[in-house]
Amino acid sequence: MEGVLWRHDPRRGAHTGVHLAPVTPAVVQDPPGPGATADVWLPRRSHGGEAALWVGIGLSVLAVAAGLLSATFAPGASMFGLALTALLLAVAGAAVLLWALSYRQLAYLLGPLGLEIAWLGERFVIPYGAVEGIYTGQRLVGHATPSRPGWPGIFVGRGRAPSLGRLQFYATSRDPADLALVAVDGAVLVLSARDPQGFRAALIERVRQHDELAPTPPAARRFVLPASGAPWSTLRDRWFGWAIGAATLLLVAAVAVVAFRYVDLPDLIPLRFDAAGRPNLLGPPTDLLKLPSGGLLVLLANLASGVWLHPREQVLARMLWVGAALVQANLLIAVVRLVQ
Repeated sequence: MEGVLWRHDPRRGAHTGVHLAPVTPAVVQDPPGPGATADVWLPRRSHGGEAALWVGIGLSVLAVAAGLLSATFAPGASMFGLALTALLLAVAGAAVLLWALSYRQLAYLLGPLGLEIAWLGERFVIPYGAVEGIYTGQRLVGHATPSRPGWPGIFVGRGRAPSLGRLQFYATSRDPADLALVAVDGAVLVLSARDPQGFRAALIERVRQHDELAPTPPAARRFVLPASGAPWSTLRDRWFGWAIGAATLLLVAAVAVVAFRYVDLPDLIPLRFDAAGRPNLLGPPTDLLKLPSGGLLVLLANLASGVWLHPREQVLARMLWVGAALVQANLLIAVVRLVQ
């Protein structure tokens, strides 16, 4: 069959395919665990993947510039528009930077138990006993990218091909000659090692060695080793998304209240009240911006501290994120009361 290098035949309890001489890969980093040995195969580099880091840095710089520029405007629609632009640029920059860093950490490891794929701080482990076939990328002609569009040169996601069924991409190239296809558990992994022929040969050798030691292996399934370091461990924590998302929206609301109520405010407004509810401090309306500015500092500090602590103290990290949202809620209430 075209493109077949190795295939498990469950009817015969044997494997069929062509013979490939063993290949010794270049080991470029330490093994993934204490006492474990693994051959590390790096993915093929791509221009889009290499550019992602610089694009992320550029977006982050633009976000800072837009934020600083907004601080030079009087409260109003222009200031709010610049502040919102800074927020969107910051979110986009952070997303691209995480994607770029994960691209630089992408690797295929032939470990003692199975094939491991490092992505977004996690390890996707496919036991050798679960490998059903290994093919060249020629069988993927016309379907060499995920179904959903992504970043150029970083092809990660799901797809489908008529002759192969469900696909899962962890690749950096869409050239079929650069790809290795690994059939496992009702899906086909699409990988792009720098030396695709050597990688396929080494994987075939590992599977054969496993089968010689365990000719009738038990049913093996893919599993995931969760991320254990910052910032990757936070990406799978729902508390992070909900708390930081809520805090950001509340902060934006506070800035919007100041921006769009500013023109209706007198030259002096009460900024502080005594126990009886009487104002004991007056100031210009621009002083209202000190509240969301302080809220922004609290949000950034709690976000960064939580991300750093999360791998070791998840509860404390979540408390910091929720605390940031509560601070923004209190500041929004204070701003609304002061502009009334």
